[in-house]
Amino acid sequence: MGPWGQPERPIGPDLPIQLTHIPGGFGQLWVAYVTTVVLSLLTLTVYRFWGMTRIRRQLWSRVVLLDDPFEYTGSGWELFIGFLKVMFYIVLPVTLIIAGLNFALQSMGLFTLEQIIGFITAVGFYWIVEVAIFLRFRYRANRTSWRGIRARVNGNATDFAGRALLLAAGVAFTGGILYPYAHAFLMRYKLNCLSFGGLKVRSSLSSRNLYGRFFLCSLLSMVLGFILLFSFVISTFTGAISGTSVFTPGTAVGIDFITGLLLAPFALAPFAWYWAKFYRAAAQSVLIGEDQIDVAYDVTGWQLLRYAAGNWALIVFSLGLLWPLTWIRKIELICNCFRINREISVEALLQEAYDPTNVGEELGGGFEIV
Repeated sequence: MGPWGQPERPIGPDLPIQLTHIPGGFGQLWVAYVTTVVLSLLTLTVYRFWGMTRIRRQLWSRVVLLDDPFEYTGSGWELFIGFLKVMFYIVLPVTLIIAGLNFALQSMGLFTLEQIIGFITAVGFYWIVEVAIFLRFRYRANRTSWRGIRARVNGNATDFAGRALLLAAGVAFTGGILYPYAHAFLMRYKLNCLSFGGLKVRSSLSSRNLYGRFFLCSLLSMVLGFILLFSFVISTFTGAISGTSVFTPGTAVGIDFITGLLLAPFALAPFAWYWAKFYRAAAQSVLIGEDQIDVAYDVTGWQLLRYAAGNWALIVFSLGLLWPLTWIRKIELICNCFRINREISVEALLQEAYDPTNVGEELGGGFEIV
């Protein structure tokens, strides 16, 4: 029998091969989530590293490929030590550099203090965020295994962050036009750093077919944003001036403002179709190993929109109490859309099943979130 009571099935040529999410387990996950939040508050956030490890082990173990579950092999100590390394080796030096540059440029009188601090701080913070994004990707991959076979990411976080910073400057300079190119470049960079067992992942992702969808979604988003903004302005001033509301004018403005903030994310709804096309293109660009195993991720814009809107509603209306349900919904979406279109070469995968190298601990765990 399989790990969750399913009948064992030998690896065979049945295609496509899909991931399976074992239903249930929300109660156990919710207890782990609440425990992590409470103990993190009591320990000044220190416990969260162990809490996240416990939660990830539960989530990973309910994702099954060919009757065998995935396993999360990270530890709380790794996350904690990694966080300290990031704070002392990256965040603190960058903060000191930012402070030094601010002081030097201010003394030269080239710019106002606000301009100097704002620009340099934004650049430094963005670089740190991109470092954290790559570290999170690398650590999670390096601590994921299946049948004792683990994933691996080889790559340099600072190199990735430097490229991301240059691309961000290009996106800002072109008014957003360069975004699909930057988006595809960074995804291709991460995918080409990835391997699983003895199989190297290769990606040829290009932005060439993304621009049409990007411009259309941008236009629709601007139109929807204008409609929401116009409705918000009219509603706010009408209610405040007429005095017909049961609320005072000031209260009415405040309520309309909060309503506007809650509705603002819906102006970005059209981009669900851009992201769906991007994910499909990214999966289609991937080949794994010499046998060129190809994968697909058949997600649609409607699926992403329902996923995002559902998560937003769960978090807002439950005041965060149902946050763990959003993690389960994410895993279910991935399992429903992801498939492998060619038979897996288990012999090739087993070549690195017992590789003793300690990959993934370097600065691993900094800025980790579930």
